[in-house]
Amino acid sequence: MILVDFSGFLFQNIFGAINAVNPKVNEETGKYNAKDFMPVARAFILSAIIKAQEEYSVLKGDVCICLDNTRNGNWRKEFLSSYKGSRKEGREQSEIPFDEVFEDINEFVEQLRENTPWRVVDVPRAEADDVILCIAKHFAKKEPVMILSSDKDMIQAQKHGDVVQFSPLTKKWLTPESKGGDMNFWLTEHVILGDDADEVPRITFHTEFSHNFAKYLKENNLNYTPKTFNNLIPEEQLLIIDNYNVLDKRGNKDVWKNPRLGPTTIQKMIENGTIEEWLDSNELYRENYERNKRLVLDDYIPEDIYNSAVANYLNSKKSINKDNTIQFKEYLKTHGLERFSLNLPLNFIASGLDWDDL
Repeated sequence: MILVDFSGFLFQNIFGAINAVNPKVNEETGKYNAKDFMPVARAFILSAIIKAQEEYSVLKGDVCICLDNTRNGNWRKEFLSSYKGSRKEGREQSEIPFDEVFEDINEFVEQLRENTPWRVVDVPRAEADDVILCIAKHFAKKEPVMILSSDKDMIQAQKHGDVVQFSPLTKKWLTPESKGGDMNFWLTEHVILGDDADEVPRITFHTEFSHNFAKYLKENNLNYTPKTFNNLIPEEQLLIIDNYNVLDKRGNKDVWKNPRLGPTTIQKMIENGTIEEWLDSNELYRENYERNKRLVLDDYIPEDIYNSAVANYLNSKKSINKDNTIQFKEYLKTHGLERFSLNLPLNFIASGLDWDDL
């Protein structure tokens, strides 16, 4: 099977379409005209998935489009309220009119769901990578799985069986070795360093006061440890920080140390067997380590989401009839994608039919 990270595809191809088209900006909204670039974005997405199905037809399995479904919340926010917290604000400030984009893409996805042989799977409160990791985990011992995604989080799926991952962004295969070590190293590094793209902080983040801030707290009889300070509500933290005026080299309030930590240091601790000792060297390291394991490792995806992902995949199988074929061809024609009717895999067309007869 081929599992497609549709969210990654979407944003990559939207940016690609904007660069290709150079759309006009609406003077009233300050945002691009979606009608200028979305036809190209849809074409890019459809072309990329068809190409993947053609190039990896040796897998002889279904193509599955995996979607985000976090409209009513994201299960990870139960463990980290700031998870992907700035995404919404970033989209509101972007020149891309995301409301229009998502409305357009929802129609496109519904066509793929209803009128093509591709499976389309999502699970409430889960992301596309959750769906991919769950399906890969369940089926990898039974059949070959290819993940089409540039998200390094999904490298971990390779520990479950016959799984490979290709990045459409870098045009390279992703493996633990491509990230500097074996699977054990990759998983340990990923948990410790977190994920900047998803706003999962490294486990050393906000765990030790700077010398100057610790001195300030002591001089003002404020008896906080990093743990108790982090447990204050944001307003209380800001009240204390606002009265503290020492700046670091970057001009920010000099509140926290930023311990140097990278892959080389982690590799040495793994080789020396000192990871556990290091995790106990600060009262917050292990607590944050356990939090990050929940956020980034597939073993901690909630059981109900795992079961739903597998069930939704199994229930998404469908056969294509004449009505589906007609509707999909009409959609392609209406949206300037009719040329794809010449390149679609044969299983897009109901048995015994020809595009020219419809």
